[in-house]
Amino acid sequence: MPPSRPAVANKQPPSSLADGSIPEIVVDDNSPDVALSGEWTAAADPLRAYGLDYRLSTKAGDSALFTPRGISPGLYRIYAYRPKLENASGLHNIEVEVFDGHATHRSSVENISGEVLGQTFGEWIEAGVYNLAPEASVRLIAPAAGLPLDALLFLPLK
Repeated sequence: MPPSRPAVANKQPPSSLADGSIPEIVVDDNSPDVALSGEWTAAADPLRAYGLDYRLSTKAGDSALFTPRGISPGLYRIYAYRPKLENASGLHNIEVEVFDGHATHRSSVENISGEVLGQTFGEWIEAGVYNLAPEASVRLIAPAAGLPLDALLFLPLK
């Protein structure tokens, strides 16, 4: 009888790829690595969402804490995926708090809205470049109701 393999509870991305580079990490809104605070409404819209859905804030102060697994120490460009919503032209920017493992940095991600053209119903918006430690996290905070929240991309820089 062949030996059994141990069960893996938490899969983490590899710390480096075959060529030695660090892999990018995407954390979607429905991941166990996202803790929602407040009352977000799920919007099942695979054409606009990264994945199958995204969230909409119901009030100011709703927040989401993204804690990416497998971050190797280093410089990362962080992007937020924002679904394009035709009725969102008057909405505020979403607030961003990046804990790099040592300090918290605050910024904002611009609201995108307007006419949806072609195949793109959403857009990756840069949230900044940060030197991250393995315990890094990103909190997105809605300053108003109706703001979309979806995925974050952590792109390692060389």
